[in-house]
Amino acid sequence: MNPIQIDIHDVLLLGRFGESQLGTTRSEIFASLGPPDNYSSEAPQEMAEIWKYGNMEFYFQNHQIYQIFSDADDIFKSNSRIKYSKDQFTKFDQDEFESFYTKNSIKYEIRADKYDNDISNLHLPDKHIKLSFRISNACLIDSFSISIFNENPGF
Repeated sequence: MNPIQIDIHDVLLLGRFGESQLGTTRSEIFASLGPPDNYSSEAPQEMAEIWKYGNMEFYFQNHQIYQIFSDADDIFKSNSRIKYSKDQFTKFDQDEFESFYTKNSIKYEIRADKYDNDISNLHLPDKHIKLSFRISNACLIDSFSISIFNENPGF
């Protein structure tokens, strides 16, 4: 089986992971990506709140994806099932993401997290997507989340 091609641009801009995106149902993600590599163990796979594919975690609420999250050392590491296109990104630091959004004319706001001073949030209000980055000492991004949120995005 050939690995699924994932465009990092689509993950970070649209919240789309191959054919799956925020709002995709559990059965639709299973049909496009197959069974998860791992899942939260408090429930059977078909009811688990979290499914993991490679370094990406998919969070479900009412059987739909509401968050894509990773805090892995190498967030976009390809494996036998998933191959990431990384050509647009080299450093994965906050400056690179801001440059990416500016270049693509994507409206964004940067806000400090109200609960953790070590988190910076890039909010895409037109897309209802929030990217959260924990900044390491080298100012590299070592975690992020893409979430559907309501009027209060949790900053």
